[in-house]
Amino acid sequence: MSFFGKFYFASAKHIGGEEGDAVQELLHMKGATCLRGKDAWQPPADVFETEDGFVILMEMAGVKAQDLTIKISDRAVRVKGVRRELCPRCKLSYLQMEIHHGQFERQVIFNDDINSEKCCARLEDGMLEIFLPKGSSSQTVILQISEE
Repeated sequence: MSFFGKFYFASAKHIGGEEGDAVQELLHMKGATCLRGKDAWQPPADVFETEDGFVILMEMAGVKAQDLTIKISDRAVRVKGVRRELCPRCKLSYLQMEIHHGQFERQVIFNDDINSEKCCARLEDGMLEIFLPKGSSSQTVILQISEE
């Protein structure tokens, strides 16, 4: 699993050596904090900054736009949804299981203000791209997702 941004680990101080240094470096990075939903799986994501905003890219293979909700409030972006099983009745037992199904949730909290009124999202080829312009807005927004 890849990590971006700063993460808060209550017990990070007990880790020593290079691993401990890496954790401490993550704790002091500028940018965004990625948080996991309590009982949901978490889709992989890349978060990066451009000159005029931020971009979140998330793997969404097999997820339909109507099964996604993107909520933006203050400096937080919450992506919730469900990946449905493609063939729920055709299996007797798993021989190998690596693909997560069911409810998922991912939240990204930014250190800088975002203009929630001008954000946009699109789902294409199994990738969700969310563009978040820099600026301030006090509105909570549920984004509409365009499919291409």
